[in-house]
Amino acid sequence: MLKKSTQRILSIYFAGMILLHGFVFVQSWANVAIGMPDFTIFYSAGHILRSGQASNLYDDNLQQRMQTSLNPAGVRKRGSILPYNHPAFEAVLFAPLASFSYLTAYRVWLLTNLTLLMGIPFLLRKQLPILGTAPLGFWFLGMFAYFPIFMALLQGQDSILLLFTYCCAYAALYEKKQLRMGGWLGFGLFKFHLILPFISSMVWLWSRKLLTGFIAVAASAIAVGIWVCGIRGTLRYPHFIWAAEHNKSYMWNGGFYNTANLHGLIGVFLPMSQYWLFRYILVVSSVLVLVAASMVWRKTNSAGQPDGPLAFAVALIATVLVSYHIFVYDWSILLLAIVLLVESLLSRDSLIQKVRTPVCMCLATLFFSPIYMVLILRYQRMELMASVLLFLFLTLLVGVARSGKLI
Repeated sequence: MLKKSTQRILSIYFAGMILLHGFVFVQSWANVAIGMPDFTIFYSAGHILRSGQASNLYDDNLQQRMQTSLNPAGVRKRGSILPYNHPAFEAVLFAPLASFSYLTAYRVWLLTNLTLLMGIPFLLRKQLPILGTAPLGFWFLGMFAYFPIFMALLQGQDSILLLFTYCCAYAALYEKKQLRMGGWLGFGLFKFHLILPFISSMVWLWSRKLLTGFIAVAASAIAVGIWVCGIRGTLRYPHFIWAAEHNKSYMWNGGFYNTANLHGLIGVFLPMSQYWLFRYILVVSSVLVLVAASMVWRKTNSAGQPDGPLAFAVALIATVLVSYHIFVYDWSILLLAIVLLVESLLSRDSLIQKVRTPVCMCLATLFFSPIYMVLILRYQRMELMASVLLFLFLTLLVGVARSGKLI
């Protein structure tokens, strides 16, 4: 258990980080008011559904017209629209918000995200014998002190919903409810690039119940998408995604900068003339990362602890590393990985104790907001933070390997 003196010191530190976040929020409010945040994509998608044009949800021209009419100042300042590039079934969640003004809808979604965040401690306390005994105030300070969470709130992103989904999946795994776990992972497919790698890493835990829950919810999500957009509109989605990823007019396609994963980290160190080499290294390294994560699942499973927090945390880190498209707010899901690693450290898990010091250093870096602010707001080089995450992943593998063979 964390000593009260340690909790007090950490609480003061967390409060300091939150004050920094508050300063950034105040400075950013003028941009929020004109529709600069990513919430714009959900709001415009909701309007497209409410206007009866859902079958053309993935039409560039319609999205351009809709977003320009709703947030003209934001589009002008940004220089382009922010296209809705998520699955159609998620747009259903935002259709009710389209009945409000932009700022009102933004505030409602912000309140929804805050509610989800504050529900996480109640969801996980039973699954965390040590951290679960910490005061709720300490939990809340820690969550709001994590910069990716702050950015997800500021941008009005759906990353906190995915974090909550992962927390529900972990709770189900801990309670050995694999059908329910698979269902929660299936629901998380609104960010499929942050779910499919996780499922792949769990190959040693696949069971009929897990796959049934996942496939059932995934099929239901696809059915909702077809109901919303029709078959033709749904079939346009893959082409739209591919085109959006290569459209240089969109602000996120300015290169590998701020892409905080292997994709960004490898890309910035290789010249574009060697793109074939980049793709080769990326594919090979991604496969190796997922295989290594699956070996950790196998290790904990063979040790009789498939619900161990360490394997889940390693799989989450691997998922972020191999994801193709990611930004700082998507690192919100790593909050669960951090919590599970701290729980493993406090419980003196033999799989992690031999690398305790470097793991603690990595976790401290991930909770140091100024480094995010400098890399993102000043230099636009968030991809460099992926090196910390990769180092943490390799360190955890070393810890597991030292406690016994991975294979």
